[in-house]
Amino acid sequence: MALEKTIEVNDAWRILKDPSRRAGWLLKEQGIDLGETGSHSSSKYLPPGFLLEVMERRETFDEVRAAKDLVRAEALAEEVRAEREQTLESLAEAFDRDDFEEAARRLAVLRYQDRFLGEVRAFEDAMFEEIHG
Repeated sequence: MALEKTIEVNDAWRILKDPSRRAGWLLKEQGIDLGETGSHSSSKYLPPGFLLEVMERRETFDEVRAAKDLVRAEALAEEVRAEREQTLESLAEAFDRDDFEEAARRLAVLRYQDRFLGEVRAFEDAMFEEIHG
């Protein structure tokens, strides 16, 4: 029983410390389930025009990877980090207003931003290994 409680506490801690998981849990409590990170159920909440931005950024990142251009990769990551900060602010504001539909839209964007930053980190790690490996 102690092990079960420890697992529950650890799971709760993971949710609380991660803004995306925390927002997902809060939305689920309001009856809006975006599913797991990366699921297609969250795509219906993406703002109009956002998918076009995603495609353009992905094309640019593909070019960056092909050229093995760490400087441009970091510039892209910095751009997305700044956008992510704005997304977090608007997500908090949506929750403050009890506007759960807007919070769902902001969370869908946040999840994309987190995935993109993870891909940039993976590219940077791979380049580090290639250079220093």
